[in-house]
Amino acid sequence: MKQYIITSLAVLAATTAVYAQDVNKTNAQGKREGVWVGYYPKTNYVKYEGTFKDGKETGTFKFYADEPEKKLIATKEFKADGSVYAIFYNGKKKMSEGLYVNKLREGIWKVYHIDGQHVMSEEPYKNDKIHGVKKGYYISGKLSEELEYKNGIENGISNQYAENGVKIKETQYVNGNLDGKIIIRDETGKITDEAKYVNGKLIVPKKDSK
Repeated sequence: MKQYIITSLAVLAATTAVYAQDVNKTNAQGKREGVWVGYYPKTNYVKYEGTFKDGKETGTFKFYADEPEKKLIATKEFKADGSVYAIFYNGKKKMSEGLYVNKLREGIWKVYHIDGQHVMSEEPYKNDKIHGVKKGYYISGKLSEELEYKNGIENGISNQYAENGVKIKETQYVNGNLDGKIIIRDETGKITDEAKYVNGKLIVPKKDSK
């Protein structure tokens, strides 16, 4: 038994040594090539693992928290067209995911509820700014809100919904300011309040002087 343990440790040590020789290499042009493992400078804990080809990331990289145990915080899939699909984690649960183009968020990004499974919001990006209709969802998957953006600024419709599908609040924004009528409803659809805004300011109706 003792001999078996000694032999096993020797094999493990040899395997580790071979692995160490096969990582963090450069090619004849001095560019990173093959499997690389990065480390946090102060703690020397593993920061990332991934593969390079001619100095460029390729395939899926894994990123870890600055902790003794390798706690996954993100994966990034480097595509041939230069874009990167990223998934961020809190423990083993997804927090958000979406596409980077030239290091800027692009297209639909998903943000998850605390369970890491159900989508909480879908955010459309253009050049790293929300552009289009951002949608929110209940954990049931039903629509909770929608808000229109243009170049990162609220501009357009803004609606909120009860989980039964009734529109309970409808407003409109112009250049980030409330502008137009606000209508509030209860979950049966009955209007309970109304107001009007112009350029972010509440318009109070004038009292009848008679």
